[in-house]
Amino acid sequence: MQFRDAFLKFIDYCYSYLSDWDNFNGNKWGSFKSSYSSQYDVLKTIVGSEIMFDDLIQHLAHLISFFIDNILTKESNYHSNKDYEKLFKIVEFLSSENATFKRNKLSFCELFMFRNFKDKLLKPFQGNSSHSSQDTQANLVNDDNSVNSSQKNAQFYKYNNKLRSLFNDKVWLSFTVGLFGKHLTRGTTPPALFYNKFPAPYLPKNEKFVEKYNSIIESTQKQILELCVSTLSEKLEEIDHEISNIKKDLDVYFEKDELNIKFDVIEKKEECFLKPRMNKSIKKFNNIFVKKFEVKERTRSGSINSNISRKNYKDNSISNDHIEEVNQEVIIILALNLDKI
Repeated sequence: MQFRDAFLKFIDYCYSYLSDWDNFNGNKWGSFKSSYSSQYDVLKTIVGSEIMFDDLIQHLAHLISFFIDNILTKESNYHSNKDYEKLFKIVEFLSSENATFKRNKLSFCELFMFRNFKDKLLKPFQGNSSHSSQDTQANLVNDDNSVNSSQKNAQFYKYNNKLRSLFNDKVWLSFTVGLFGKHLTRGTTPPALFYNKFPAPYLPKNEKFVEKYNSIIESTQKQILELCVSTLSEKLEEIDHEISNIKKDLDVYFEKDELNIKFDVIEKKEECFLKPRMNKSIKKFNNIFVKKFEVKERTRSGSINSNISRKNYKDNSISNDHIEEVNQEVIIILALNLDKI
């Protein structure tokens, strides 16, 4: 199953509900997943996760962007291809001021993305009225500008995917550094550094030992977070330097501020793509609280109670699912980024 076919089937299905968009719901989306499972699997591979209905707009934007960059840019006359008419109409619909999803108006970021898609997709349809003879001279004069425009767009396209990747990393790492800073200020940690991730106290009944042991862990947590912040900050400087070098390579093809606008558009798109993920991380951050090791008494059997219940332990979080997801985030950041440096 090719991405193009899977994507167009997805667009066709969404378009079928466009006239009754407010009633397009999770059940109807579930019907697509079950009826077109092979197409759904292809789309899921592209976005890198399950496509949940609540996040459908973000995933739709991701898929449209991927389709434009990997399919449409290779077709010189895509605007005359009838296979894409429904895509154009969906983009037109979702870029309007009153566009909604689940009966709620689209956010600024979402509107920004779809208006950007509209500019790319529908531009060939605009301004096609016949020219008078008085316009002929102007058209001839502008031929060189058209050539230059094609040349600079071709140069920019060579760096487009690289820039998207760099800005995606920059936005996410900047957010992560900020979140770690909030942990340091508030005295909390990500789940990977919870107290229950450290060995249990060797002398759990000794109050003085447990108190000092907690202090050592607290100091270690702080040092690790500070190391993460400094390491990721250095990585951000490297990303900025790489973006700056690309900008220097492209400067000769663009007018003043024109390149800055293009870079700003890419960065804004990546912010919009990452917004749902960042919101989830902030929600988890707000649910974190500190629970240190406590002094425990011996049970009647002579065993020592752990301060962590296997079934329902609370260190700084409220669920094992949350722990697993954010653990992976922190471990990846520590392992990959430190290794690179």
